[in-house]
Amino acid sequence: RMVIRDKNSPSVIFWSLGNEAGNGWNFMQGYNWVRGYDPSRPIQYERAVMDWNTDIYVPQYPSPEYLESYSKSNPDRPMIMSEYAHIMGNALGNFKEYWDEIENHPYLQGGFIWEWVDQAIYFQKDGKKVFGYSGDWGTPLNNDHNFCVKGVVMADRKPNPYYYDAKKVQQFIKTKDIDARKGVVEVFNSWFFRDLSNFTMNWEVTENGKTIAKGKVDDLKIGPRSAERITLPIPANLANDKEMMLNVYYTVKADEPGIPKGYVLATEQIRLNDYQYTIPAAKGGDGLKLSENADVINVKGSGVAASFNKKEGTLASYSYNGKTIFTEGPKPDFWRPLVDNDYGAGYNKKLKIWRDPGFTVTGCTASRTGDESVKVVIEKSMLNGEAKYVQTYVIEGNGKMLVSNEMKAGATPQPVMLKFGNHMRLPVDFVTMEWYGRGPGESYNDRKEGNPVGIYSDAIRNLYHPYVRPQESGNHTDVRWAKLMRKDGSGVMIGANETLLNVNALPYSPSQLDAGDVREAVQTHSELLKFDSNIHLDVDLLQAGVGGIDSWGSPALTKYRVPYASYKYSYWVIPFRK
Repeated sequence: RMVIRDKNSPSVIFWSLGNEAGNGWNFMQGYNWVRGYDPSRPIQYERAVMDWNTDIYVPQYPSPEYLESYSKSNPDRPMIMSEYAHIMGNALGNFKEYWDEIENHPYLQGGFIWEWVDQAIYFQKDGKKVFGYSGDWGTPLNNDHNFCVKGVVMADRKPNPYYYDAKKVQQFIKTKDIDARKGVVEVFNSWFFRDLSNFTMNWEVTENGKTIAKGKVDDLKIGPRSAERITLPIPANLANDKEMMLNVYYTVKADEPGIPKGYVLATEQIRLNDYQYTIPAAKGGDGLKLSENADVINVKGSGVAASFNKKEGTLASYSYNGKTIFTEGPKPDFWRPLVDNDYGAGYNKKLKIWRDPGFTVTGCTASRTGDESVKVVIEKSMLNGEAKYVQTYVIEGNGKMLVSNEMKAGATPQPVMLKFGNHMRLPVDFVTMEWYGRGPGESYNDRKEGNPVGIYSDAIRNLYHPYVRPQESGNHTDVRWAKLMRKDGSGVMIGANETLLNVNALPYSPSQLDAGDVREAVQTHSELLKFDSNIHLDVDLLQAGVGGIDSWGSPALTKYRVPYASYKYSYWVIPFRK
């Protein structure tokens, strides 16, 4: 695949001899010919690796750690990854780690994300227009399933969720905290050949997610590869008992090729204090009535009613003001609908124990804790008695409920988990979610740079991203609180208690999004999903990263996995009328 153009063309940056074709005599002679034709530009060939007939080392899918080790090896040529950060389905994790290495070590000059656009084709199925992939037109000799669907943008050029992470991580305008609480920041122009005179720096200070001050700087004239300290007139005496942040946005003043006036090209979010947002633990209410028999524990108050199934060890129902909140209460959950990288890493088989760890109820007790609250403790054994799980519910007379989860791991080694959290079901009359956390799009612990912390709202039906092949989608990280609301404004708030949460509300059940043990056994499409008879809510302490090296063997980086260990966390469930 050697392409020869006019050697005087400014579009020719370097010459490529081809890709994935081995190395040998013909490619060595090709290198010599091109070198004689144009001695002014470098020549690269991926399969030459570090042989003499490539001027650039262009590997495929190295890990971020490998980039650092290569840079420190005192190499004789630069590295440009010919392919990296393979995007298949819900992916592009650890992209920040790649660019931390590239921007902080010599010899590393970036790479080519594989790839830009989903290679899917519209076709009709079940009377609907859907994105088709390999296998949708019969079974050819070589069926790669959805391996062709791996783009930063979808086939119709609409952004996939990680589009915004790729944009954020690779942005050319960097903002550094010098003494941001006093308004002092450093702006670095990482371009090599232009200044920042065509950009406006917009800033805002937020208090618990709400804007309390804002302004802009219009005279940015920072030269290429240069930095300048700027003092912003942010309010003095910022609160210490609220979460304060500084948000910075750089917008284009005048149209540029492909970039319209007003477009936000770079952003940054800087914390202004160390305050950790939590929900106040206020008590109240008219008192609760507690009754139980061999099968059920009932808790009732003036506005709240909860029922626990003692044999199954579950919160069977929970209502407030006569309206159902949970049709099925929080259940321990260690599994997610597998993303394509999970299948590539073999998690469908290696982690199968976490689909159903085998719970056995060993205890279910209720007791009063004063006049205003009732405590219900449910104990279960799991993993054939190797581990113990305890859920504790403290219900206040005003309907507020604290849900605590603790798993005590056993000594027998177990594989990593995909999450540690709770799954619950709500009626379909919940239509909107508002949250204070990362947004507006989905985020995961290894892919959240493109989603700053703020207050966001959307219809629950919109929170699922239609990946061509259905899979895990819609998670939101670093959530302080999330409100699920009905059309009349009533609803329930999930509130962080001591630790931030992962929250996900979808109109689909996990089983609808999970292809099962063998992904290739089914030919699924997001356009054909039908809304479930419940809203499905996940409130998790941890969820594994989605991974971002390749899609045929590499899981999420070690620091983004959820190892089998003892864990505990809690959160508030707070119903409200309006």
